[in-house]
Amino acid sequence: MEVYIADEQVEIMKNTLHIQDEIETRSTCDFVVRDLSNELNFKKGMKVRIEHEGKLLFRGFVEKSKKTPITNSQQFVHNVQCIDLHYLADKRIVALADTNVTAQEIIVELIQDYLEAEGVSKVYKYWIDYQNESWEEL
Repeated sequence: MEVYIADEQVEIMKNTLHIQDEIETRSTCDFVVRDLSNELNFKKGMKVRIEHEGKLLFRGFVEKSKKTPITNSQQFVHNVQCIDLHYLADKRIVALADTNVTAQEIIVELIQDYLEAEGVSKVYKYWIDYQNESWEEL
């Protein structure tokens, strides 16, 4: 399992990764990072990516991080809670008054006008010939 926070790989403690994958709502994950040298600091909004054997399992942002000392030494653990990319859409209210447009056109407009600047792209397939396509998550 590879866990990246702010594009830097971190080592998580064994058996601490929990991913709650939900449909039509936010997915969440949490894990514990051991910080033996007291050099790590995780803040709300930092990008998180979790992969396994090259496959993306989770992508989102740090929601909360709590740093706790292990002993009287300079060793700590970070309990990190994360939210998925739904956060990017949930934090906005968009007033649109489009008429005579398809759902695809609205989605493309929302992505281009609001979400691409934050790294969200290629989240939709071309819908013209969807019956001949096999579904795969992009």
